[in-house]
Amino acid sequence: MTSKAANDFWRAFCVEADTLTAMIVAGHLRGAFQRVESLLQEHGFDYCFELTHEGCETVLVLTPEGDHEQAQCIDHLVEAKPELSGWRVYGRRQRKTLEDAFAFVRHIYNLDVSDATFDLRETPEGYKITMYSKAMRGLTAQEAYGLVATFLDHAVGENVVMARVIGFSAQEGVGRLSAAALVSALIGQ
Repeated sequence: MTSKAANDFWRAFCVEADTLTAMIVAGHLRGAFQRVESLLQEHGFDYCFELTHEGCETVLVLTPEGDHEQAQCIDHLVEAKPELSGWRVYGRRQRKTLEDAFAFVRHIYNLDVSDATFDLRETPEGYKITMYSKAMRGLTAQEAYGLVATFLDHAVGENVVMARVIGFSAQEGVGRLSAAALVSALIGQ
């Protein structure tokens, strides 16, 4: 990943930015997603990402999926981004409303975990979080881990998760904190 590769990627991206926005607005998200994925790969970048349209802007979120080394590489790529009218580009998943975080989980996992409660344990290294929801019964450990990660990245923001959370899990039972209380505790409100 050189700065030349980053500059070349953004140059190619800028050429297609308006077309990508039009595709997303028209509901052709899969095609836009595939094109962005191709542009990234053509320039030597293998990053997970999300595409959305919010208000008058198209949003590209490059996500390190919790990997600190990958985060540094993404940061370099985002820093190389030129002015790009009508676009917001982030190097981490951004905090959303709890309603939206639950909607992301519902969309990806086809499960409604809006009944979730949590336990939060502080250690010298960071926080350990346990999520409880009846909807998660029957999930494999890997599926439950992915679900909790998805929820946390969207409920508090990937930056906060990477900086403050050292572990998370899902269990049966009831936690002591609501989702709102968990968010408040993690973001310091």
